[in-house]
Amino acid sequence: MKKTITLFAAATTLLVSCGSTDSPKNEFEEAQMKSEHLENGAVNDPIEFNDGLVAHIDMSEVHLAQLYDLDDQDVSGDEMEAAAKKIIDDLADRISGLEKVEAVGNIGDAFLEATIDQLKSTKALAKAYFDFSEDLAVPDEEWTDDMVESWEMATDPLYEQYDNTFDELENTQAAYAAKQDFQVVDTGVTIDDMYEQSKED
Repeated sequence: MKKTITLFAAATTLLVSCGSTDSPKNEFEEAQMKSEHLENGAVNDPIEFNDGLVAHIDMSEVHLAQLYDLDDQDVSGDEMEAAAKKIIDDLADRISGLEKVEAVGNIGDAFLEATIDQLKSTKALAKAYFDFSEDLAVPDEEWTDDMVESWEMATDPLYEQYDNTFDELENTQAAYAAKQDFQVVDTGVTIDDMYEQSKED
């Protein structure tokens, strides 16, 4: 609503791919698998550690894409609230899971912390969509000045925090890659691609 934000394409700017014995059907499913692999404590390689953290960010970005899509559709307040609640719970689980993960590689702890901070920022944004679910059901052109002001007062600081934590995440991931002497590559996959894939199931 009333706030245009460019989705940071974590999948295209952060991911360093690694081989897998599993056969995910698309990038969305692959991100799910890699994030679970990391949380299950089965990662001891810097590239896999990187990929697992990036997968968590990709999944959180897909969540934002869903909220923006539902907002564009002006779905009912109940539908927005239910979707936001599910996303908030998922992000809370991801944060809790990552807080138990052991960092891998030089400055891996900083990379892990930056990832958790970004997930927390995304969770705070999802909470705003939950809180404003009824207002978001109203088409943008019908919003009153008071509705706009309330939304902006609540979300402007959250978007600023989101931008700041994402910048820190990108910087930390780049530093992590340099410390491990591997290169960040562009996979050509976008968050929009992954969001569309998420709707296939």
